[in-house]
Amino acid sequence: MKGLYRRRGSPNWWVRYADPNGRIVRESTGTSEKTLAKKVLVKKRVLVVEGRHLDKKQVPKTTFFELCNQYWELWGKHKRMKGLSHMLEIWKQAIGNVAIKDLRQRRIEQFLSRRMEEDKGSVATRNRHLTMLKPKE
Repeated sequence: MKGLYRRRGSPNWWVRYADPNGRIVRESTGTSEKTLAKKVLVKKRVLVVEGRHLDKKQVPKTTFFELCNQYWELWGKHKRMKGLSHMLEIWKQAIGNVAIKDLRQRRIEQFLSRRMEEDKGSVATRNRHLTMLKPKE
C-alpha cells in the first residue's frame, strides 16, 4: 500500500500522508503488524479528508491592507526607521488589498523586481523591503 513503509532499524510500520495544508507527514504507527498499520494509514487519510486532522491550520481572513495597518499600529509608529510609513504605502499600492491567504511569494518577487527596475533602486533598498515583509518569529 502506497504511504506505508518500514524504516531501517525500526520494528514498526510507518505512514506517509499529506495533511490538510499539503505538508507531508511521516509518523510511526506504533505497530509491527502490517494489517493494523494499513488501517492506521486509512484512518489518518479519512481524518484529513473530513477535516478532523488535529494539526489543521486555520488561516485568518485578513487582507494585506489590514495587516499593514496592524503592523503600523503595533510596531511601525514606534520604530525610528525613516520612511517606514512611505514604505507601507508603496506596498499597499503595489500589492493591493488581497487576502493574505492568496498572497504568494511570486507576487512579492515581482513587486521587488519592478521596484528595482522602475526606481533604479539599490540592492540595499530591495533587501530593506524584503526584510520588512518577512514574517517575524
